[in-house]
Amino acid sequence: MFYYDTDALESDILVHEGAPKLTYHEYAAFTRPRIQQFQPTSAGSSAGEVSRCALSEDWEGRGMFELALRQNHAVDRDGEFVLQGDHVHPALRGRVRQVIARRRLNYSSDEKGALDGLNLTRADYEALKLHPSTIQYLRRTTTESTFWDQRHEKLSIILCFSTEPRPAYDFMSFTYSIPDRTATMLLRQSYDPHIHDVDDLEQYGERMQACKPHWAHPLVTPVVLLQMQFLLSERAVAENEKDISKVEQDVERMAGFETIDSRPKSRSNSTSSGATGGYSHPKRPTELMKNAHDAFKKSIKLLDTITWMDRAVGVILRAGDELEEVRYESENDIDSPDLQGALISASGRTVTGLARARIIEDPMSAHWHEIRQYLESLQQLCKSLETERHMLEVRCKSQIDIVSLLCSNG
Repeated sequence: MFYYDTDALESDILVHEGAPKLTYHEYAAFTRPRIQQFQPTSAGSSAGEVSRCALSEDWEGRGMFELALRQNHAVDRDGEFVLQGDHVHPALRGRVRQVIARRRLNYSSDEKGALDGLNLTRADYEALKLHPSTIQYLRRTTTESTFWDQRHEKLSIILCFSTEPRPAYDFMSFTYSIPDRTATMLLRQSYDPHIHDVDDLEQYGERMQACKPHWAHPLVTPVVLLQMQFLLSERAVAENEKDISKVEQDVERMAGFETIDSRPKSRSNSTSSGATGGYSHPKRPTELMKNAHDAFKKSIKLLDTITWMDRAVGVILRAGDELEEVRYESENDIDSPDLQGALISASGRTVTGLARARIIEDPMSAHWHEIRQYLESLQQLCKSLETERHMLEVRCKSQIDIVSLLCSNG
C-alpha cells in the first residue's frame, strides 16, 4: 500500500547522483563475561552488561554504513567492528544502529510548495529496511506513528519533530527486530548555523553517552531526541515571555500607566552619552500592534510543539509497553495465568510480584522500567510548560485588546 507513494515521492526527496556522506553510529550492550560479573564496574555501566560503541566522524561514515548494512559487520563485545555470524550472538542484549543524513535544501524558491529533501540515495534507503511509509513522513512536522509487522516481530516508530523551534535532529524513523535484538534507524540532521549552536549538535552525543547503561533498549534514541526538543521548547517559551513583557511595558507607556519612578529623573540622565537610561519613547500604535501580534503568533506555534511532544511521549510509552508484552509472549507460555496477569500489569502499571521479579531478572525490563519513569516525568513537564505558555497567550491577548481600545478611542 505504501510503495506507490514511495516511488512517487523519492524522486523529489532522495539523491540520484553521487554518494552523499553519511554518519554512522552503533551502540550495543552485551552480557558481561561471567568471570567479570562480580567485579567492580565503571560509572554508567550495568553490573551484568558491557557497553560498546562504534562512531564515524566528520561525515565519513559511508564505509561503516556499507559494512554494517550490506556486509553484516557490527561492534562486538570486545569493541571491535567486525563481521558477524549468521546468528545473533547469545551475549548480545541489544543493538542500536544509527544512520545520520543531512537535510538536502531545496533552492527552488520560485517553485510554490517546494520542500527540502534528504541526502540519501534510494539504494541506501532500501538497505535500511525501514517501514515503507518513511518517505511519506519526511515532509511532515509534529507527527508521530507506530507500526507492528504481521508477525509482531518488528516494531517501527516514526517521529517528525517541530520547526518551531526546530531541533538539530528533526526526523527519526526506526525499526526494531525482536529476534535480532537490533534497532536500525534513520536520523535527519537539520543543523542551521543561523538558529543552532554547535552545542546543539554535540549534546546529542553527550546525552547518548549519558544513557550508556540503557543502550540495550531500542527506545533510548527517541527519548534523547525528545529531551533535546523539550530543552529548545523551554528556551522558546522563555524568549516568548521576554517579548510579551516588552509589549506590556510599551503598552503601559502608550496608555500612560507607566509609574513616575520608572521615567528618567532628569533630561541630562536620559540623554547622556546617547543613552536613554532604560526609557524609550512610546511606540506608534501600528508598531506596537505588530509586536503584540508577532508574540501572539509565536505563542500559538509553541502550542503545536508542546502538544505534539505530549502526544509523542504517549506514543513512546504505549510502544514500550507493547514491546514488553510481545517480548514475553514470544519467550514464555502465554497460556500461563500468572504470565497473563503480568502482561496486563505491564500496560496497566500495576506491579505484581511476578512483574517485579521480571524487572529484576530481565535487563530489558529493568531498562524499560527506568525509561518509562523518565517519560512519565517528561510528560508532566510538558503539561507544566503548556500551562506556562497558555498564561503567556492570555497576557498577549489582553495587550492586543488594550492597544485596539486605545486606537479606537484615539
